[in-house]
Amino acid sequence: MANKEIYSARLVKMENYFRDFFPSLLRIKPFLLVAIIIVTFLSQNTERYSGWAKSGVPFSSDIDQYYSYLPQIFIQHDPAFRKAERYWTTSLPNGNKIQRFTIGVAIMEAPFFLIGHQIAKSYDYPVDGYSPPYGWALYYGAVLYVLLGLFFSFKTLRLYFSEWFSAAMVFTLFFATNLFYYTVAEALMSHSFLFFLQSTFLFCVLRWYASGNWRYLLGFVFCGAFSVLTRPTEVLIFLFPLLIGIQNGESLRQRWAFLKSKRKQLFAGVLIFVLILLPQLMYWKYVTGKWLYYSYGDEGFFFSQPKWLSFIFGYRKGLIPYSPILIFALLGFFVLWYRRRDLFFPILIFFIANSYLLSCWWDYGFGGGLGNRALVQSYSSLLISLAFFVDFTITLAKNRFIRYSVVLIMIFIATACIQLNLLMVRQYKATIIHWVGMNKATYWFVFGKEKFTQEDFQVRERLIRIPDFDAMKKGDRNQ
Repeated sequence: MANKEIYSARLVKMENYFRDFFPSLLRIKPFLLVAIIIVTFLSQNTERYSGWAKSGVPFSSDIDQYYSYLPQIFIQHDPAFRKAERYWTTSLPNGNKIQRFTIGVAIMEAPFFLIGHQIAKSYDYPVDGYSPPYGWALYYGAVLYVLLGLFFSFKTLRLYFSEWFSAAMVFTLFFATNLFYYTVAEALMSHSFLFFLQSTFLFCVLRWYASGNWRYLLGFVFCGAFSVLTRPTEVLIFLFPLLIGIQNGESLRQRWAFLKSKRKQLFAGVLIFVLILLPQLMYWKYVTGKWLYYSYGDEGFFFSQPKWLSFIFGYRKGLIPYSPILIFALLGFFVLWYRRRDLFFPILIFFIANSYLLSCWWDYGFGGGLGNRALVQSYSSLLISLAFFVDFTITLAKNRFIRYSVVLIMIFIATACIQLNLLMVRQYKATIIHWVGMNKATYWFVFGKEKFTQEDFQVRERLIRIPDFDAMKKGDRNQ
């Protein structure tokens, strides 16, 4: 007993020492500290982790397509893409061309495009929409959206956990998953913008049910509508307001009574939702002559042939191999069932429905990119599951020594996952990780390697398997 008391006293003394040693650090708001670390890291390492920073021109592939509306409207004055040759468009019988992506990303980029446009005119850069002022303005805009998304994820966690724990979880999510890659290397893909929208959406849903305040309903309707305007499949996020808080028959009856009492708010929400989607419908009508238009041509879904296991665990583009920290988020579903069934059902059902739908897409790997990019925007909900798992694991230990040991193990795992994630980004930039041809053999051959010889590349070339995309479009799911 005496030894226990001595040991406990030493632990308390150590805690006090660190509090005295870092007084200024402890006074900083936790999320502000996280934001400062992220901004500082990105400002010093963007070129190291991206392929575009040296030129200042991040426009390529899908990024170019999402963005294309802005230079076409504001610079070329050609919203129907009649004279455009730069983009992957489909020619229509009326002479117009249709862009396959919807306008959501372009609208969210617009303020930063205008800033870049003004800088280009003021400092004699080419006023074409593609010179460095445009690229950097859009990049910093996307980073701002990600930071706002992390902030609302932090605010969501604060509904259940302490400030420092919530900040630590947000920090881990950013640096230990491919959210980092889609912030620093391909920030102008849709994922950074959608991450902000869905993080804000989730927070506003929770706060609306807690307070009934119409501002929160406006927030989640606005973010939900813009998510759909960005990627129509994101309509599934509306499962959250339908399911959150539902545990049993009694909670269902209470929810129905609450919704009936908010009929006016809900009517206004539906109206706002339609108004936000209206510009896309009007654009389709202007370009194609139809209010609704499927712009993806021969690309589609195979609903009877989902590739769910490959989508989550596969080595080509699976969620877990390229963001292994999220295995604990999946384990967290069990904790939610045990502790918070009001969160368990919406998070699990959304994850299953969303991953099922996306795994039915003809290319369930979604082309090039690092890891599973299609789920990046939904990390805000997985973060809740992850946080509950970590908290449960720590609090499970009643003995202080064991608890501190568990914390240290958790920190070690998080650090290892962060280091692995940063390494994978550098590997991808150096083409060690192949953009589309990864498989089990290739994954483990390149795992942990940053110094790659010519002989290593030759071995990797023999190991990779490039999918037959034409066959995949026709329904060959064994690629």
